[in-house]
Amino acid sequence: MATRKKSKGAPKRTSAPNADPEELLESLSTEELRAYLARREKGAGEPRTTKVRTQTTGQSSREPLSVHETLRGKRIFMIGGTGFLGRIMLYMLLKNATEVEKIYVLIRPTHGRTGNDRLHHEILESPVFTLGEGDREYFASIMKRKVQVVEGDASREDLAMNAEDAKLLREEADVVLNTAGNVEFNPPLDLSLNANAVATRAVLDFVESTKCKKYVHISTCYVADRSIHRERSPEKIVAQRILTSSGNEIVIDPEREIADAQATIADLKQLYENPRKHDEYREQAVRELHRIGRDDASDRLVEKTAKNLRTMALRERLIKEGKERAERLNRPNVYTYTKTLAELLVKSRGDRIDYTIVRPSIVETSVRYPFTGWNEGIQGSAPLMFLVYKGHRMLPSLADRADQPNAILDFIPVDEVAAGTILAMTALLRGEQSEIYQLAAGPQPSPITPGSLLNIFQIKLRERLNAEPPGLVRFLKRNLQAYPVTRRTFQRFSSPRTLKWLQRARTRLETLDTSRLPPAGANLVGRLETGIEKFYQLSMFKNRIFQEFMPFINEGYPTFENHNAIGLWERLSTEEREQFHFNPFDFDYTEYLADIHIEAVFEWIFPVLEKRLNAINKIGGDRSRKDESDSRLLGTLQTVFAPSDLEFRDRLHILRRATVERMRKRASRPARKDQGESAVTKTGTNTDDFPYIESHLRRFAGQNVADMGELSDDLLEQLARHFELITGMRLTVEALREFRTPSRLRKQLTRWQSDYERTRQRGPFGLQLSPDGAQLPAWFANPTRDFLYQLQMWFYRSVLDVRLAGTENIPLNNQNVIVVANHSSHLDYGLIWYSLGDYGRDMGILAARDYFFDRFIKSTFFGNLLNLVPIERGENAGYAESLKHAFAYLKRGGPLLIFPEGTRSHDGKIKPFRHGLGYLVEKSGADVLPIRLSNTHQALPKGKTVIRSTRVGVRFGELIPYESLKEETRGLSPTRTYHTISNRLHDAVVALPPV
Repeated sequence: MATRKKSKGAPKRTSAPNADPEELLESLSTEELRAYLARREKGAGEPRTTKVRTQTTGQSSREPLSVHETLRGKRIFMIGGTGFLGRIMLYMLLKNATEVEKIYVLIRPTHGRTGNDRLHHEILESPVFTLGEGDREYFASIMKRKVQVVEGDASREDLAMNAEDAKLLREEADVVLNTAGNVEFNPPLDLSLNANAVATRAVLDFVESTKCKKYVHISTCYVADRSIHRERSPEKIVAQRILTSSGNEIVIDPEREIADAQATIADLKQLYENPRKHDEYREQAVRELHRIGRDDASDRLVEKTAKNLRTMALRERLIKEGKERAERLNRPNVYTYTKTLAELLVKSRGDRIDYTIVRPSIVETSVRYPFTGWNEGIQGSAPLMFLVYKGHRMLPSLADRADQPNAILDFIPVDEVAAGTILAMTALLRGEQSEIYQLAAGPQPSPITPGSLLNIFQIKLRERLNAEPPGLVRFLKRNLQAYPVTRRTFQRFSSPRTLKWLQRARTRLETLDTSRLPPAGANLVGRLETGIEKFYQLSMFKNRIFQEFMPFINEGYPTFENHNAIGLWERLSTEEREQFHFNPFDFDYTEYLADIHIEAVFEWIFPVLEKRLNAINKIGGDRSRKDESDSRLLGTLQTVFAPSDLEFRDRLHILRRATVERMRKRASRPARKDQGESAVTKTGTNTDDFPYIESHLRRFAGQNVADMGELSDDLLEQLARHFELITGMRLTVEALREFRTPSRLRKQLTRWQSDYERTRQRGPFGLQLSPDGAQLPAWFANPTRDFLYQLQMWFYRSVLDVRLAGTENIPLNNQNVIVVANHSSHLDYGLIWYSLGDYGRDMGILAARDYFFDRFIKSTFFGNLLNLVPIERGENAGYAESLKHAFAYLKRGGPLLIFPEGTRSHDGKIKPFRHGLGYLVEKSGADVLPIRLSNTHQALPKGKTVIRSTRVGVRFGELIPYESLKEETRGLSPTRTYHTISNRLHDAVVALPPV
């Protein structure tokens, strides 16, 4: 094993007054670099922090685990040994687990090479097996004894093996290890489906026919359903019952989904083989060849180009079909869609085979094996860094709102994944496996975000630029730095906008008649076309990379739990812990990126991406190279166009947050003619979008329902989820109850639509008012606030009959207090305000954002004049995000009023308190003042606007110190702490007798 690379020496940091800040930055130690990055992260969205779990797991208390003893004499049937992960696994098994008797490797003959040829060229001659001292001779020798090639194809019946090999493996294999698959994010649907789903089914069929019936499946952490797991992704198999992007609850049948996808693929291929399509693409070929200056192209070249264009168009259509299917199942790309189907296929065989599923996150550069700094995967972070290296200046990684967390990049070294997979296989052979092993960085104390990766990369890039000759080019590269932006800014000012401009210019130049221009003018137009075409292809290349990575660098994924594999590693001996290391908490990710990963990317990945970029640059040069052969020209077209998008305008559906805009577009969208029969079992009532909401409303209206508050939480939660998925607007169960009847909700939808149409039709001077409201100037807000306060005090003093009790419990000298009360009427806010007297003059009141802050006027009024503090209701937002403004208010001095039931009680009964109250108390350290309100639900019932009664009561309980709550919850987990505090305060309010 090669030793770990050491970071390059750097000059000591000095305090010279004229020192170059960039040079000082480059001389930072690892600790100083980490502190610098933390400062850079501030202000770029809400910092994403996680608590590191206790690393000791339940598994560590079991008997010791030995990989050597478990694998002694075992025969492993390995599928996918030629891939990035497969080669490292083969290396580790042959290097560290020599007790294995045999490793059978399934290799598909291709490009005129036999399986043994591929073993020699793609495995044995790989840097994995040749760069270490003595490795070439060692592995050449041990592979002859331990490795046997089996020719076949994992996507075909019996894996396309000959009968003799199939019989041998059925009898002798002790476990089947499947590392094969297509890891491209959005390939054509047929390629990804065959490699990831159909092949898995074929492998499972074979496993069922073996004596061992043991199977290790490689999946991905990114099959996680973000609509369910928003904060943490547990080590559980993917759910079969999901909500689609259209809002329907469905049960995925993987077999039917695969069959339906295959039928669609067959129909599309037949469509593109139609003779009429051939004529269309022949005409397009003539235009393409004319555009690159090949009017003299031979008939053979025209035919080949037409065939190539037709193939590429079919490819793009299959990509689009795959993305639509992935989007329907709430998956970000075709890769995660097919991997989801594969997991469900494995799950369906659970009664017939023993299996375990291994889920890596983003697999990156090795730390230990085969040597420090090996990488060959271009689906990780390398493409993003390559664009910055080539001069791109905007990284769309920031959340659109400052109170939203930025995405986390979960990197895991490839040798850690290989070791974790071997540990999972060992547990399977011992019969003590977990169903899922997530091989991920997990809840790191300082997780890596796209912004921190960008900063580290640019620091290392400047170190490399120091070796270049001084001059303007180096100066610009060093000082024109890239920076993270929001997706909205990226769309408006970066490559998407550039691509639109270039597309417009490209179209106009193509239609320009140059026959009437003088030779010099025609030549100028030709050079202009060449330049625009080059930049157009480069912009498409950049745009494609960003759109592929957008779900990971902007939208983000939950933190992946990883304790199962760590639990196995903890049971190993000291020697085996080093040989099969899996514990992401053992190394520093900032140091890993700076000293290992980025160096490896420059050495191994950037040269590959340079070739892709050079192929794109050839497109511009082809126009002036009339002597280039037809075959070379065609090869250039294939190199560039095949992996890129010919038509990019419809590549990504931008998810707008404007509610009615989505409704209007979706309601008017015609049904797809080729949609065919759905491959899922539907439990919803309609497959359309806005009509589905209507069907729910009709169903509610069809019942004898006078108040939507009488409906079950489950029914309203279903409608709320559908509404959010379809419109992008969060409506919680409590918000729906506020509408009371289906007809009121329908009227509100109509009002939103009319408001939108009215603002949309304004002239160029029309104002677009933000629902977040505006900050009123102090000279206006302060006197107006005082006037409204006095008006409310007069109302409660003169109009209502307010009975008070326990006022001696008001902590007049303590402002760090959370006031907790039951809630059944809109009178409650002002009533507590009035009852507290001068103590509550500056009290903040937590109020639902979706009710009090959903319009410009309401947000401006309540935010400036009534001290209302917005809070997100419902389960969709985490505690920290929901209560951000509450913490800020308490820090400014409090007190703060909260109604922890979450909504008004229509009958005056006190409902259970939300556990977010416990989180707020525990994190703020504030004391709590309990209050019991009486008769307000009778004075002004929920949904009414006219006062029915004037007698109301307020009783103050004794102040509950934070120290007593802390003592009661000592030793409890954070979740149990929040629950216990909330329940304790609920009991305190209930125990107060009504006045």
